[in-house]
Amino acid sequence: MRMRSNKCVSEEAKGMDEKFSREILEVGKVSTILAGQIIGFNKRDCWNHLRNVRHKNLEVGDVQSVIDYLHRKQNENPQFFYRVQVDEHGRDVNFFWVDARSRLSYQQFGKVVFFDTTYRTNKYEMPFAPFTEVNHHYKTIRFGCALLQDDIEPTFSWLFIIWLEAMGEQHLSAIISDQDSAMADAIKKVFPNTRHCLCLWHIKKNSPEKIAHIYFKKSKFKGDMKICIHRTYKIHEFEERWEKMIVAFDISNNEWLKNLYEIRESSVHVYYRNTFYAGMNTTGRSEGVNAFFKSFMSSKTNLNEFAVRYKQAVKEIVDKEDEEDLIEKAGV
Repeated sequence: MRMRSNKCVSEEAKGMDEKFSREILEVGKVSTILAGQIIGFNKRDCWNHLRNVRHKNLEVGDVQSVIDYLHRKQNENPQFFYRVQVDEHGRDVNFFWVDARSRLSYQQFGKVVFFDTTYRTNKYEMPFAPFTEVNHHYKTIRFGCALLQDDIEPTFSWLFIIWLEAMGEQHLSAIISDQDSAMADAIKKVFPNTRHCLCLWHIKKNSPEKIAHIYFKKSKFKGDMKICIHRTYKIHEFEERWEKMIVAFDISNNEWLKNLYEIRESSVHVYYRNTFYAGMNTTGRSEGVNAFFKSFMSSKTNLNEFAVRYKQAVKEIVDKEDEEDLIEKAGV
């Protein structure tokens, strides 16, 4: 895919692109926000600018060192899997890898996966995209990860296709992700028979900002909304409760709530209660994943360090899993 020139993107828009990336906001929205003031560029131009910035900052030696590292790991164990995608200029842009044990574990636990790109603690602010599941101890395990240059549909599609290859083309029953249109399009394309559920933790993070006048600690609306979304067990019951809540608080014109209602089949449990999702908690898994990796990495972590520290993080997970297996066998 050839990138278009972004020479028509203003300095104001470029600055906003970079700020949105740092704040983990959808960069493509910059063109919409500035549409009334500036014309001549679109979402693709915004993403292209951000990719160019990351390419400029990316150190060549660092890129080669992480490729060498991944190659060594594969030489040590042929079941270690990795892929690197390059752009039309031959530059390395996206990285994916998964260790042998994770590939084997997927054969047993690979029914539901939590996929998240909100964690960006590395030197280049590249989105870190781990594939997460839970094991028989209900502990988090990893089925590979990626470092990406952008968050657009072609990138996600490439990643999902490569990930499926690594996992022996064994498809999922469900995938849980944050609310991202590009990601949703890629999931629909690559996993057409997989149920896509949205992570309520991400959605709830926006609640105080979007409906701050009624959504606050111990507010009646917050309590009613929690009951409506989490404690209704029939679809018609949810619909009735939602309508009463909207009328009672006179919020029928709130765009954020309208959008939340439109995606209810992917975000409200009652609509997908018959889908197996391994007890994955859609409101807390992302927060737990991010908190765990923060203990291993920082904003100064380069690519090679990131790959090595990721291995250390996974080893800690594996060691705990082995310990729990021994305790279970001993009957303690």
